[in-house]
Amino acid sequence: MSCINECNENIYHHVLCDYTYDNYIYYPNIYNTCKRDTLVGVFPENCEICQLLVDCCASNKNNCCDRSDTRIPTSLPTSQPTQLCNDVQQTFYYDESESCYFFEKQNTDISKNENNQMICCSNMRSDCCVFKTVEVFTTLGIVILFILSFICFKLLYEKKTKIHTEYILKKITPV
Repeated sequence: MSCINECNENIYHHVLCDYTYDNYIYYPNIYNTCKRDTLVGVFPENCEICQLLVDCCASNKNNCCDRSDTRIPTSLPTSQPTQLCNDVQQTFYYDESESCYFFEKQNTDISKNENNQMICCSNMRSDCCVFKTVEVFTTLGIVILFILSFICFKLLYEKKTKIHTEYILKKITPV
């Protein structure tokens, strides 16, 4: 049972906000998340990270976690900014099951993979995973060409066999 009583948006269960991204620490949003009292029935008692999970009421999973105001200091200076999206509020997280399929390629200009998740600057998955038109249609063309070639060779072989059989029958039959 969730600890959220009333929610006019989507309810997300077991959200982990204790992570860092682009040298910012993320933590649960106090306005739309709550921590369950009884996680023992769901997770083992010795699971330490499970104690950090929260339930959330938000339009999308990204709104469950807030970013800290200050960056974590880095040990070495970075040569270029590591932030993927210009605005952190535009950053969307897709689970491993929502990542690109084999007939799609990842749009690396606005997305990247990290910790079994795809991080993208668009809330539309189709912007993050683009259909492989060239590869799919090339493969489809090769398959069609192979099938047509097979049919042509089969018809030519049958025609040659038929002509050869008629020639043999005419030679053998007395007139």
